[in-house]
Amino acid sequence: MRAQRALIVSGTLIGLAGAAFGGEAPEGAGVMTQQLAVTAQSLGQALPQKVDDTLTLSSVSAEGLTLTYHYKFTDPAVKASERVAELNNRNLAQSCHHPGMRQMMKVFEVAFVYSYAPYSGEAPIDAKIDEKACLAYDQSRWK
Repeated sequence: MRAQRALIVSGTLIGLAGAAFGGEAPEGAGVMTQQLAVTAQSLGQALPQKVDDTLTLSSVSAEGLTLTYHYKFTDPAVKASERVAELNNRNLAQSCHHPGMRQMMKVFEVAFVYSYAPYSGEAPIDAKIDEKACLAYDQSRWK
């Protein structure tokens, strides 16, 4: 199921990048903002979606040039902070090495936020991936 969701999201994002690159960055940024909103609405129609036994993708939202994936932990035994660190490393690797996503981050300053709500009801833990985060990730791999 994870692979299927990743393919759907990746395909949608590649389409977004293609639609937005029709104009120069300022004009394209407006198109990108609209496309992110459409993408959030479209992806939201298939949610909630269970990612694994402990995590559910509950919604996707867009605000400006930020696309946010809202997750909920469904298992009280999960230590959210530890699991978020693990998930963030995976998300960094996938997002920063995805040509379409990386291009959107570089050219349009798009950010992807992965927001994880602990089972306990505490405030969500957010992990933001943007071009700055990818540059830091790339540098850390070369050390």
